[in-house]
Amino acid sequence: MQKPADQLVKATIPPPLDRKSYTRGSYLPVSAVTKSNGFNINQYWEPADGVSTRPGFVQVPVLEATTAGAATELTFKGSAIGIAVLSGPDAGIVEYTIDGKEVKTADLYTQWSKGLHLPWFILLGDGLPEGSHQLRLKVAPQGNTASKGNAVRIVHFLVNK
Repeated sequence: MQKPADQLVKATIPPPLDRKSYTRGSYLPVSAVTKSNGFNINQYWEPADGVSTRPGFVQVPVLEATTAGAATELTFKGSAIGIAVLSGPDAGIVEYTIDGKEVKTADLYTQWSKGLHLPWFILLGDGLPEGSHQLRLKVAPQGNTASKGNAVRIVHFLVNK
């Protein structure tokens, strides 16, 4: 039986134990990129190869590059940054750096990529100090040997403020 409104007590949620937890995570649209060379936003992306994808990841804006060397930049505020990508049969490898530090790579091809443009979420960096940060992404010249290409298709940037 539900209590009457005059008997309800307002609850207070305590702050997270870890102030760098992901409770303040959100999506940042691909239109937030500050520079692009070889990356383009396809406002209504659909797979051109006939391979299926998941609902909610078709006919949406996608920041896309299929050529090695294509690069883009994003300025963001937050303690963590990641990308939500479509990892299909032609998924490539992305090189990235945060605030000009060590260049790292992320292979976007998955064990399921052969038959599906799979939504895949990749954390690129966390534990970042407060303030503004610069993410630089570049399509790597080398690719996964199982992949048919070098595609990088970003649906969202992931930011924890």
